[in-house]
Amino acid sequence: TPLPPTEPQATTATPPNWTPTAPPSPVICSNTSTFASPYGNCASYGLQPNAAHCSNDVDANTGQPATAACPECGCTVVSPTSSTASPMSLPPTAVPPTFSTPPNCGGTCFNTITSSELNAVSSGNVIGLTDPTTGCTGCCRNSTGGHGVATEVINITLSACAAACNSTVGCTAFEYQCISEAHGNLPRCELHTAEIVTAEAGNSPFDCLCFRNPTPPPTGSAPVATTPAPNYSPS
Repeated sequence: TPLPPTEPQATTATPPNWTPTAPPSPVICSNTSTFASPYGNCASYGLQPNAAHCSNDVDANTGQPATAACPECGCTVVSPTSSTASPMSLPPTAVPPTFSTPPNCGGTCFNTITSSELNAVSSGNVIGLTDPTTGCTGCCRNSTGGHGVATEVINITLSACAAACNSTVGCTAFEYQCISEAHGNLPRCELHTAEIVTAEAGNSPFDCLCFRNPTPPPTGSAPVATTPAPNYSPS
């Protein structure tokens, strides 16, 4: 007895192994203006019969193919780009804050001290300190925000206060208050002998100027008394 016919088995077709290929890179034209074959320059290859011979013709002197020199034969022209190199920027130079002109912060000091006197004091080796929050001038403060250690001299000018610090052994800073209510509205000078690093701004009449002396005098008059500075808090 013959066997019944067998059903054909289904087969899965294997897809072709296509490997993607990158498009060819364009040929960049070079020596376009100097190219010259025995049959003409690049412009002539934009016309027949030379156009039909782009792939065969070469420069008579260099052997460069027309396809590498002439855009008429398919190479790519790249426009030259000009770039201006940015100048090297140098790191900023640290400049200590000094009072060249009084800041617009109000206060009675700037109504009684002339700009010339202020500039004369700050043009020396001292450094005018300002409040890091407001940028205004203020009273001398140490690294913990304290009032420091100083002694007072009453009723002298700003210039005299600066001179007193410059001639006093160990004077690290001086503070000048133009109108001190605690001293009958007379000017007050504070000579500091401990570290002063910043200033704390206040409103009139508790406005002060603080100058740090980076090089306290090693010789001169006796050191100022090491008593706590009065607690004149800015209002």
